[in-house]
Amino acid sequence: MSHYYEYELIFIVANQDFEKLDKIKAKVEKTIKDLKGEILKQSEPQKRKLAYSIKGSKNGIYIVMRLNLEKKQALKFQQQVKLIQGVLRHLLVRADELPKKDQKKQDQNQAKKEKTTDKAKTVTDKTQAKEVQKSEEQEQVKGKEKQQKADVSEQKIEKELDIQEQKELSRATQDKPAKTKKKSGQDQKDDKNKTQERQQGQQQEQEEKQDKTKKNKKGKLKFEELEKKLDDILKDDDFV
Repeated sequence: MSHYYEYELIFIVANQDFEKLDKIKAKVEKTIKDLKGEILKQSEPQKRKLAYSIKGSKNGIYIVMRLNLEKKQALKFQQQVKLIQGVLRHLLVRADELPKKDQKKQDQNQAKKEKTTDKAKTVTDKTQAKEVQKSEEQEQVKGKEKQQKADVSEQKIEKELDIQEQKELSRATQDKPAKTKKKSGQDQKDDKNKTQERQQGQQQEQEEKQDKTKKNKKGKLKFEELEKKLDDILKDDDFV
């Protein structure tokens, strides 16, 4: 008893062999028929960029086929497809091993949900980050306001201290002149006494000077009188 299974075949043709695509497809179909297989359906060729370059080609043409094939013949088919020129890669998978359409939809929906949840998480994270940033900025503003208030209070205190110091200085300056006036009355008396003493001393000095000058004049007169007398004596003839 031969057991046939449904397979899905995917093979890639090099982009530069696009003109030979029909011939390559005909060879693949012939090998399936030679192995007593049946092609159920096939997709239109699609050009896609390869994940990595294969035999120098970066782009390829993808073709998908659904076929019935015996299990033993499937191994032979894989060996013969490798020998067909123009086929870069191929993959043969049993259809029952592939995920069903409903499962694919579920997986796609699950993937979409995960993406939406991820987006929501990112949005919430961003909003939380913004809120944290706002709160930090508000705290910074509050700290600045407190610092400004403290600075203003310090300035007020300094101004009040300056005003108090100025008042004390003005009071001290007002008190000093009264004291100086009291002292000046005593000083005036002392100054009068001192001036009187100075005047008395000056008078005594003047009197002493006058006495000295008188004495000197008297001495000079006496000396002159003696000189005259000597001259008279010398002139006298009897004195010889």
